[in-house]
Amino acid sequence: MNYSNLSLTEILQLYNEIIEKLTAQFPEGSIEFKNNNNSAFIPTQVYQTRLEEAAGPFWSWSIKSIDLVSVDNIEKIRVIGTLKILIAERDGIGFAEIQRYRDTNKLVDVKYPTLAASSEALRDACNNFRMGWKDLAPYREWAKNPGVKLNEHSSTSKGRTRALECVVCNQVLTEEDIQYLAQYPHVKIPFCKIHLPGHMKKKNK
Repeated sequence: MNYSNLSLTEILQLYNEIIEKLTAQFPEGSIEFKNNNNSAFIPTQVYQTRLEEAAGPFWSWSIKSIDLVSVDNIEKIRVIGTLKILIAERDGIGFAEIQRYRDTNKLVDVKYPTLAASSEALRDACNNFRMGWKDLAPYREWAKNPGVKLNEHSSTSKGRTRALECVVCNQVLTEEDIQYLAQYPHVKIPFCKIHLPGHMKKKNK
């Protein structure tokens, strides 16, 4: 994933274009249901296909932790991973139930529950990038809330840019901040003018 030759403004523009594609509706029939009930979900493979098509080399998925936890007295594998798209990251969490042999108390299987939990974690991270929201809206109560603004997610199509936030104070970067950062083309992480580290300024000299 090499975008070291791009300025922060160019990275933001590329990010907007990628997010526009990621949050677009999926093809008809992409929604599936668990146990033949109304628990709608989008399979992991559908998300992966969209990530490849929309982000290409500019996305990555990494596992942060895998551990055993007890949920309502049921032992499960918990996986936490990070989905990265350019300089933006979203974590996802997934669970899968595990079984033990009664005589030895050893785990019956580890591989497939771990894969299942990892898949759920990736779907959760994709959800945190608002992927699939438009498709799942008919099955989610939160979609009725006007504050969700489903019709406004495609910001680039309306001639607007999606805001970047300072990684220190989480404030949206102003035009002044972006222009200030343009003086330091080696800086690829969004900082506001106040929180740009001093050692990064020195690299420009």
